[in-house]
Amino acid sequence: MAPSRLLVAAASAALAAALVACTGGPPGTAPDEGRATPSSGTPSALTGGLGPTLVETLAHDPSDRGLDHVRAFLVLQDGRPVFEHYRESTPEATYDVDAVTMSVVSVLVGIAIDKGYIEGLQQTLGELLPEYSGSMSEDVASVTVEELLTMTGGLLDEPMDLGGPGDVVAQVLADGLSFRPGDRFVHSRRSAHLLSAVLAEATGSTVLEFAREQLFDPLGIVSEPAAEPAAVERGSSAYDRAGFAWPVDPQGRHLGAAGLKITASDMARVGQLMADGGRSGGQQIVPFWWVAESTSRQVTRSGTFRATKGYGYQWWVATADGHRAFAALGHGGQLIEVVPELDLVVAVASSVPAGDPLEATALLALVDDVVAPALAR
Repeated sequence: MAPSRLLVAAASAALAAALVACTGGPPGTAPDEGRATPSSGTPSALTGGLGPTLVETLAHDPSDRGLDHVRAFLVLQDGRPVFEHYRESTPEATYDVDAVTMSVVSVLVGIAIDKGYIEGLQQTLGELLPEYSGSMSEDVASVTVEELLTMTGGLLDEPMDLGGPGDVVAQVLADGLSFRPGDRFVHSRRSAHLLSAVLAEATGSTVLEFAREQLFDPLGIVSEPAAEPAAVERGSSAYDRAGFAWPVDPQGRHLGAAGLKITASDMARVGQLMADGGRSGGQQIVPFWWVAESTSRQVTRSGTFRATKGYGYQWWVATADGHRAFAALGHGGQLIEVVPELDLVVAVASSVPAGDPLEATALLALVDDVVAPALAR
C-alpha cells in the first residue's frame, strides 16, 4: 500500500532544506560534540534546523501506519548525522531488533568465510554439521550456506520449539524440507538459526564471542556485560531491563533469527560499515566482495512488499528515490537502510505494543519518499 500523500507533502519541503543543513559528530559522541541531549519522555532532534516536520510526522503519523511507535530515528550522510530523534527514549536505550539479527549474522558469515573458518558458499550442512548426520536426510545434508542465506534451502517456515528439552538444531534438521533446495524463496527463521549453529561449529566459539572479536569491538558496539537469556525469556522483564542482550536456545546457541538487543546508534554503525564497503577505522572488517554480494539481489521474491526488489544474503534489496538501496528489517519497526549512491544510512528502532501495527513498508516508504529525496545530490 502506498504511503499517505499527506505524509509526503507534510515532510518533503521542510526536509529538502533542513536535512542538508544539519551537521554533528558521529553516533555516540557527547552532547558538546554534536549530539542532542534528549529529555526523558519528550522528542529530541539533532540541532541544526531539522526537526519540527519529521518529528511531528513521527509523533502523530498522518498516514496512520504506526510511526508514533518509533523511539529512535537516525539519519547519517557521508558518515555524519544529519538527523537524530528520540521519543520517550534516550541514545543509550537498547531494542530487540528482531530479524535485523539475521543481517548481523550474514555479516559474521562473510567474515568467517574470509578468514577460512567456512570454505565457501557451497559448503553443505552435511559438511558443516557432521555431528548431526544422524538427524539429516540426504536432501537436508545437501543444503548449502548460500541457500540458507538466500532463504532458498527449502526449510519449513514454521516456529522452532525453543522451550522444549530437545536439541533445537537436531529437530530443525529432522523436520526436513518443504521443497527442493534452490526452487524458491521462503523467509525462514529456521535457516537463520542453522547459520548460527554453523558459525559456532566452524569458529569453535559462541556466535557472541566471534561477533565481539570480529565485529562489535572494532565498531565500538558495547557488548559487555551481555545478557544471554534463554530464548523463551525474550521479552521478559529481565530481558527488557538488560542493556546489550543476545538470547540463546536450550543448547546455548545464540539465536540466528532474532533477539539481538542493541542501540539505534549500534544499528547505524553496522549500516555505516556496509555503506563504507566493510571498512571502519582504517580496517577492512568485512571483505568488500561480501558487502557487494550480500547486498545485491540473489533471488527474486514473490509478492508486493513495497520498495523491495529481491533478497541478497539476509539483506533485503530495495530502492530509495530511484537509487539502489539495501535494508535489514525487523518486525515491529526495526530498520537499517543504506543508499550507497547517496552515502546515506538510516537506522530506526521502535517499541510496538502487542497487537499494534508498524509495517516495515511504512519505514521504507518514509526513506523512499522523504529522506532520500531530501538528501539527493
